[in-house]
Amino acid sequence: MANTGLRPDEASRLQYRDVSVIVDDATHERILEIVVRGKRGVGYCKSMTGAVLPFQRLRKRNNPQSSDLIFGKVQRELLNAILTELELKRDREGNLRTAYSLRHTYISMRLMDGADIYQVAKNCRTSVEMIEKFYASHIANTLDAAAINVRKKPKPRKKPSAEKALANAMLTYRGGPHRRKSHEEQTMPAPLVEPSDLESDSDLDPQRMVGIEYHGIAGATEACQTAVVRLLQCATVIATARIITSGNDHCLFLTTGIGDQIAIKSGFASGYCGTGPTGLSLVLQLLHAHGTEIDEWRCDDTMIERLDRSALTVADVDTITTGRAVRPSRWYDYVRRGHEKQADERSLWIQLPPVIPYSIIDPRIMDLALAFWTDPDAKLLKGYRRLEDQVRGRTGFEDSSAKLFSRAFTGRDAPLTWLVKDDAERSGRASLFTGAFMAYRNPRAHREGVQAELLAEFLLLNQLYRLEAESIDALGALENDPENGDRP
Repeated sequence: MANTGLRPDEASRLQYRDVSVIVDDATHERILEIVVRGKRGVGYCKSMTGAVLPFQRLRKRNNPQSSDLIFGKVQRELLNAILTELELKRDREGNLRTAYSLRHTYISMRLMDGADIYQVAKNCRTSVEMIEKFYASHIANTLDAAAINVRKKPKPRKKPSAEKALANAMLTYRGGPHRRKSHEEQTMPAPLVEPSDLESDSDLDPQRMVGIEYHGIAGATEACQTAVVRLLQCATVIATARIITSGNDHCLFLTTGIGDQIAIKSGFASGYCGTGPTGLSLVLQLLHAHGTEIDEWRCDDTMIERLDRSALTVADVDTITTGRAVRPSRWYDYVRRGHEKQADERSLWIQLPPVIPYSIIDPRIMDLALAFWTDPDAKLLKGYRRLEDQVRGRTGFEDSSAKLFSRAFTGRDAPLTWLVKDDAERSGRASLFTGAFMAYRNPRAHREGVQAELLAEFLLLNQLYRLEAESIDALGALENDPENGDRP
């Protein structure tokens, strides 16, 4: 594990048929090429040379079948006994060493030897961000002094044009730039600036970093899927989506309705059954359902590496946006039948996380909305009680629940009403209060619900608050609008 960076759970699933001894094309050294099955689906790993002989000894000693496990369960007791005997159970900061520490060692040693952090992340089936957060921050030589202590080179001065040189000569001849100007000179128009002196968009260095948004985490399907879902849930109009493909790895390049460009990092994959292909399928089906125009463009690994590092250049974006799309279009092959069926049944969006629309929340329960997910059941009950207290304060009634709202809004003597012409609409609004309390408030004390149901109930409660805020004193309504006549 210290020569491969495998996670303990990945090592425990490893079968002999998953490992091959090969000669690496670049180094001409013998290494292990491993098919890894773990929490991110199926991936690949290339070992250090030190892993070859131990693997060959295991194979010779056990004479296994191809489907036999190499390790099986991680031998924690044996590992702990060795660490305890060598007094290595804890590091200098007091942290416990476990089987996972071997993966930590592999990543740290690769970085200390100068390996590219993106390639290490890809080989370990994790993200650059995770490595920088948990590994690289502890290694001093990952700080490149030459890259940090740079100084901006002075911009070479342009040689003035013949007209400017003549103007400068005339200015010097008349007494220099600091002398008091004559009245004629003060009223003369300023000399025109030559267009060649101004930097335009067309003069941008093609290798200059481009200013676009980057979302998601490379190698993390959930983070990239969430990034797209958030854009859609925030009503961002995504006009086009280009799938950037290299082998079985995929990024997305989105263009919004106002022309903003957004890059989604390589958390998506294809070619096997796992979270990567499932996330790609769901995201593409969602984008298609929202009217996004989708196509695909193929590139090499280096383009995806720069995108994952948030380091695309002006030339990269020009290549991505103008590159020839894959024809015939086949992006729909990435979409699974289950997601297509859910879209047809209008049930695809049910699996998205529920989101509170703060812009329409009544101010009197905004505090409950902000902390809603910490204890939804308690927030709902508190919201119901507040509404009852509000109506009691306006009417002077001592009733509660549905009876309180029936007296407050229904009948000839109801003290609260709404300025609406249609009696049926007025009666319907009143019925919302009594119906909601009978259907939701009273059972709330005896049951719990799932997230989506809880949020739907909270939004219903919010609508009751909004209706209550619109209601007015019934006597005032009759005085201000005599055409209303008697109310039922």
